Amino acid sequence: MSPFRTSAALELFATLLCVASFSADWPEGTQGAMVLQGITDKAGNAFAVTRLMSSKLPLIVILAQLAVQLRRRALAVDLQGVPADQNEEADALTNGAFCSFDPRRRLQIDPTNIEWLVLPRLLEVSEDLYKDIHELKASQCAAKAAPHRRTPGFRQANPW
Repeated sequence: MSPFRTSAALELFATLLCVASFSADWPEGTQGAMVLQGITDKAGNAFAVTRLMSSKLPLIVILAQLAVQLRRRALAVDLQGVPADQNEEADALTNGAFCSFDPRRRLQIDPTNIEWLVLPRLLEVSEDLYKDIHELKASQCAAKAAPHRRTPGFRQANPW
């Protein structure tokens, strides 16, 4: 899998963790709306969240869980795209540099304590699908690589 696809999925997973963590106190069935804002240097993620659509794995799996979380709590996410050079705080976090952040405001989030509504099943199904596609491609490559036996031409089959 390409590094860009992996980093985009990890960044969207961080967005999902924020929604799951910060909306936990927002009761189900509450009238009103809560909007969570965020920024990303992955323009594709901003587009995917705005439309709640993607065709890329594993992004689609994370996006499906995000959509369910948002609908369950009547939430909206406003994820704005910014150029990577304007997202220095996120890069600092990625590189383990926390000195610009107040440690008293840091939240400890345990993903195993989050109620994942569709994520485990979608990951299982997508893994099976990925394996099936990989096997199909491998068999197609093997068929193309196998030497073709030509039937003997008329001259070889019926010499003088």
